[in-house]
Amino acid sequence: MPPPDRLAVVPTGAGRPGPHPLLRLVSPYLRLPGCPLALRPGRQGRDLDRDRFQVLACPAGASVLLLDDTWVSGASAQSAAAALKLAGARHVAVVVLGRHLNPDDPASAVLLAGLAAARYDPATCAVHRPPNGANRR
Repeated sequence: MPPPDRLAVVPTGAGRPGPHPLLRLVSPYLRLPGCPLALRPGRQGRDLDRDRFQVLACPAGASVLLLDDTWVSGASAQSAAAALKLAGARHVAVVVLGRHLNPDDPASAVLLAGLAAARYDPATCAVHRPPNGANRR
């Protein structure tokens, strides 16, 4: 893929008002014109749905960097990428930016304790490890 010339963010399903927090986070570093997306009413879900998002503006042939703030099934990012391609984008690259856990936040203690005790395995989800070290492969 050539370097991106547009930026898009997978919209939240919660209907958060204002710009997506990822846009505020990356705007000092990425100064790319946007390809805004909007969630179509009633289309939230966990399956690939090329009609879930409406592309509000994207020039034909664009190379789009698509950002998402979570990755569970990948369906939202894949649905957004499909919508961008159907709207004329030539290339779409998805980058997922993970969220930071504050070690001083008591609500993070249980998750952090479980992560610290586990050996890193790139093929296993750090949050949803199989019980008793069983391998899901």
